[in-house]
Amino acid sequence: MKTMKDFLIYYNKKDVGPFLCALEKQIAIYQTLGVDLLKDGLSVPGITLKYMFKTIESKAIFSLFSEEEKDLHSLLRDNITGGASLIFHRYHEKDKTFIRNNASKSCRTICGYDANALYLSAIIRDMPTGFPTNRRAANQFKAERRH
Repeated sequence: MKTMKDFLIYYNKKDVGPFLCALEKQIAIYQTLGVDLLKDGLSVPGITLKYMFKTIESKAIFSLFSEEEKDLHSLLRDNITGGASLIFHRYHEKDKTFIRNNASKSCRTICGYDANALYLSAIIRDMPTGFPTNRRAANQFKAERRH
């Protein structure tokens, strides 16, 4: 490679080309479900929502939060957290990195956790469905059914 053009041609063949091939295959999969991957939603939740509304039974009950339940919606939204899925610092080395810069506490092992792997176990469990029952401290945690 002698020029930037040479590099870009090389890059496109090694990276962009395979990506486009994978994207075409992904689009074909979603087309069989009646969903246009690039028009209906660019995120997994958006595509899933579109597919759900296309396939849901006409008599199915799909509940959203009512105006009365906006406090419950806010409670759930305010408690959603996110961030880096891998817990790390820039550099660690066994017996050379110290915990909180304390020389008497050297790092003995290095272990990375990928929090994304936890989602797989969560999606196989029963999910809360139906109408909510609220229990508030102000009401001595007595059940409050709204429907």
